[in-house]
Amino acid sequence: MLRPDAEKENDRQDAVFTVIKGDLPITVSESGSVESQKNVEIVCEVEGMSTIVFVVPEGCDVKKGDKLVELDSSDLRDRILQQEITVHSSKAAKINAEESLAITDNTRQSQLKQADLTIDFAALDLRKFLEADRKRDIAKAQMDIDLAERQLALQEDRLQWSEKLAAAGYVTVAELKSDQLLKKRYELSLEDARQAKNVLEEYTHPRMLKKLEVDLEEAKNNRERTDARTASSVSQAKADLDAKQMSLGLTEAKLEKLKAQLEKTIITAPQDGMVVYFQDRWGNREPPEVGKQVRERQGLLTLPNLTCMQVRVEVHESMIGMIQTGIPATIIVDSLPDKVWSGEVKMVAAVPDSQGRWLNSDLKVYSTVVAINAGPDEVKLLRPGMSARVEMLADKVVDTVMVPVQAVTRRGDDSYCYIVGLGSPEKRKVVVGKSSDKFIQIISGLAEGEKVLLYAPALPEAGVSETEAGGKAHPGDDKSAPEKPSEQQQPTPPSASSQPGAGAGGGGAGPVDKANRPPRSDKPPKPQKSGRNRG
Repeated sequence: MLRPDAEKENDRQDAVFTVIKGDLPITVSESGSVESQKNVEIVCEVEGMSTIVFVVPEGCDVKKGDKLVELDSSDLRDRILQQEITVHSSKAAKINAEESLAITDNTRQSQLKQADLTIDFAALDLRKFLEADRKRDIAKAQMDIDLAERQLALQEDRLQWSEKLAAAGYVTVAELKSDQLLKKRYELSLEDARQAKNVLEEYTHPRMLKKLEVDLEEAKNNRERTDARTASSVSQAKADLDAKQMSLGLTEAKLEKLKAQLEKTIITAPQDGMVVYFQDRWGNREPPEVGKQVRERQGLLTLPNLTCMQVRVEVHESMIGMIQTGIPATIIVDSLPDKVWSGEVKMVAAVPDSQGRWLNSDLKVYSTVVAINAGPDEVKLLRPGMSARVEMLADKVVDTVMVPVQAVTRRGDDSYCYIVGLGSPEKRKVVVGKSSDKFIQIISGLAEGEKVLLYAPALPEAGVSETEAGGKAHPGDDKSAPEKPSEQQQPTPPSASSQPGAGAGGGGAGPVDKANRPPRSDKPPKPQKSGRNRG
C-alpha cells in the first residue's frame, strides 16, 4: 500500500501512504544481552588480601562441588594456632572466676545468717522487756510502796500508844521521841518507794524500751548493709565471670571465624555450569591468575546455568508504564538472525538503574528481564553475553485506522496529516491514539483508503515546512522534514496474517499490496509514547 504518487509540479516524487485499517500491536523494542537466569557470582570471601594458588580455566564445564579457586592459607594456619592458645588462656580465666564467685556467694550467705541471728536476739530482748522485765520491775516497786505503807501504818499505831502511855507516865520521853523518829523514817521510806516507782515508769523503762527498739532497728539495718555489701561483691564476681565468659566466647568465635576463613580459601562450585571469568557492570575484566592477589568481596568467576536463559534490557522511562510482568515478547539474537525466540517479561525494576547516570544524569532507564522460552536442545545455541533484540507486546488495538508515525505532524497540542488529492496536499487535523514504533492509531480525521504524505510539505507562502514554521514534530518525525524520504524510512504496515508478539510489528491489518510496499527499515523510527498520554 505504501507507494510513490505521481510527480507534482516541482518534478519531485512524493512518498505517500494509503491509510489502512486493522489490528495495531503496541510493542516496545529494546536491545540487550543474553544471560543466565541462574547466574551465580563467585567472589573472594577471605578477609584482607589473598594470593591465588589455583584457578580453573575459563570455559570449563564443572559439576557441583568441583574446586574452582584455591587461595594461599599459610598465614591463616599460623593465626589459628595463636588463637587456640588464646582460647585456652580464656578458659582458665573463666574457671578462676567461677571459683571466686562460689566463694563470694558462700561468704555472703554466712554473713546474712549472722545478721539474721542478731535481729532475732534483739527482737527477743525487746519482747522480754515488754512482756516480762517491765512488769516485774513495776510489781517490785509497788511491793516496796505497799511494805513502806504498812510499816508506816504500824508505826503510827505504835506512836499513838506511846503517846498515851507517856501521858500516863508509863514510857519515858526518850522512848516517845524514838517512836516519833521511827515514824518519820517510815514516811521517808514510803516517799522513796513511790519516787522509785515513778522514776521507773517515767524514765528507766522508756529509756530501756527505746534502746531495745534502736538495737532491733540497728540489727535490721546492719542486715540490709550486709546484704547490699555482699550482694555487691557477688555482683562483681558475676560480672567478672561474665567478662571472662564473653572473652572466651569472643576468642572461640574468632577461632571459628579463622577456621571458616580457612575453609573459604578453597572455593567450590555451588551448582553445575560453565566457568566464566568475572567482569564488572561496566564490562571491565580482571581475570584471576595464579600468583595474583585478590581482595575480599572481589569477583572472581561467574557460574551461569545454561539450561535457562534470559535477556536483560534497559527500558526508557517514557515507555516503562507500558511494560508489565507476564506480557509476551519475541527475541531475535544477533548471532542467530533466522530464529525467533518467544518469551515473557519476568521482572521490571521498581527504580531506575543508576549505572547509566554516570554518563548522563538525566537518562533514566529501568532494568527489565525477559525470560526465554526454549527447550533443552534450543537453549544450547545460546551463550551469555550474546546481543539480542527484544520486542515486548504491551497492548493491542483491534480493528483501528492507522498510518505510519512519520505521517503525523504535531503543531502545539494538535496533530495533522497531509492528504494527497488531485491538487495541493490538504492539511487535516486528526485525533491520534496509541502507537507502536512504526504505526500510530488514528481515532478520527482519516478514513481507510485515503492517501497521506509521510512528511510535512513546504508551505508555498513561506517556502518552509510545517515543523520549521513553528510546529512541533511528532516523535516519529525528524526535527526538519526531508524533501524526499528514502525507501528505508518508509515503515512496513502490520501484516494481515501475523499475530501480535509473533515478530516485529505483528498484527492483522488486511491485505497488503506487496508490489508497492518498500523494503523494511533496518532502523525503525523512534517509538512514540503510549496513547494513554495522548488522551
